[in-house]
Amino acid sequence: MLRQLLTFLAGLALAPAIWFGAAWAADTAPQASDTAPLGVLMAAGAAGGFLVGGRIPPIGSLACGLPLLAYALWPVTAPQTVPAWIPGGPAHPEGPALPFALVLGTLLVIAALSPSRWRPNRRGRAPAPAPAPAAEPDPGPAPGPVPPPAAEPDGPAAQGADPERTTIPFSRKR
Repeated sequence: MLRQLLTFLAGLALAPAIWFGAAWAADTAPQASDTAPLGVLMAAGAAGGFLVGGRIPPIGSLACGLPLLAYALWPVTAPQTVPAWIPGGPAHPEGPALPFALVLGTLLVIAALSPSRWRPNRRGRAPAPAPAPAAEPDPGPAPGPVPPPAAEPDGPAAQGADPERTTIPFSRKR
């Protein structure tokens, strides 16, 4: 339960960080002479990729994707309801981060909706150890070579039986 809560809070904290990072990078990249804006944009994508592909609960992906998608879809679906108190500039919903937020928000939400991600993860747990086999008794010293049996004077050969056949096959009585 604590793992889900921490993942949820991390997803909520990453949503504005991704939005502002993408907005700054998209606004600064055209006139920047260094690669810092691209690095920030890549870091935002890597954070989204970790939420989508990491072995963490999907609630984090949902908690990050829904605010990103809602904030990006707001000016697209109802532009007249965007309040005037939201400052213009890169962080505005209609700002330069809009395409990046639409794509990443959709990816995060769709990844969280997969039913297989909501099932408990059984792969990470080690299987229960098999019971130890019962100890076999020590058979004692290994038998040496068996000496041939001594010929009995009244054995099968003496009674007229076939000398090649000196043993009688075992048969189980029922």
